[in-house]
Amino acid sequence: MADREQLPDIMSGLLGGKAKQAEAPEPTSKPARQTARKPVKPPPPPDSEEKIKATFYLSQETVDLLEDGWLKLRRLATDRASVSKSAIVEAALEITLEDLAKYGEQSELASKLAYP
Repeated sequence: MADREQLPDIMSGLLGGKAKQAEAPEPTSKPARQTARKPVKPPPPPDSEEKIKATFYLSQETVDLLEDGWLKLRRLATDRASVSKSAIVEAALEITLEDLAKYGEQSELASKLAYP
């Protein structure tokens, strides 16, 4: 037990006596100097437009259907990274809104939302 480092006498210091301070041992290794960085986001392809974040409320059933569709599309895709839930939602909205513009009241969207 002779090799054990001497700890400071804190109680003597608190009660009025002079506390003995233990000397800090010299470091045996140098600390690593690394700066924290955010991961670098690759630039978007030149033909794509900038995306913005939008938040919408969906039923649990719709979220489950989206998850199932996402998994099925990933299994079918040759490039799985290109299949994202955002891409699915964006494509579905484009298809649905083009149908609405073309067919108006007769569109599937208008029928589903019960607009005569």
